[in-house]
Amino acid sequence: NSGVTTNTIDLCTALSNLGHDVTILVGLNKPQKLTETEKRHYDRLTKAKVCIKRFNPKPQLYYRLYAFIRIILYVLLKKFDIIHIESPQLSFIPYFLKKKFTTTFHTGDILPNFYHKKCTHLIAISTEIKKYAIEKFNYSEKDVSIVFHGVSSHFANYLDEKKIIEINDVSYTYEENN
Repeated sequence: NSGVTTNTIDLCTALSNLGHDVTILVGLNKPQKLTETEKRHYDRLTKAKVCIKRFNPKPQLYYRLYAFIRIILYVLLKKFDIIHIESPQLSFIPYFLKKKFTTTFHTGDILPNFYHKKCTHLIAISTEIKKYAIEKFNYSEKDVSIVFHGVSSHFANYLDEKKIIEINDVSYTYEENN
């Protein structure tokens, strides 16, 4: 239920609602084995007509390699207009397949390494993260866009008129006493 998960679901849902064909590659359990939170996420994506392609490797190395090969073949055989790697640690996949891709930097603690490759275009979630990407990864200014995170309407709690008045009364009382 992380911010990255919420961001991914919101992004996929919005693109699908705009008429794009969206496929998300995930490491989900079988639908009947999902937790309640995973079921809510899965339901949001399926309601938005997002294609969910599951690659759920078991812990054994053999299964992980098999899933990895399936992902590579899937990316090679499908014609994607945009590949967005939500986790920079997986950016080596489209990089080695010579596919254009974008990724999102959510934090400023990512370090250059073997499995994290420079993408075609980077999305940073803040001015500070953009500056970090330019300094640490040698991105040019034009190759980084900022998309500020917000709070998804999915988390909204709608209040009736009585509750709004009650909250306002508490706020005024607090301000008068401080």
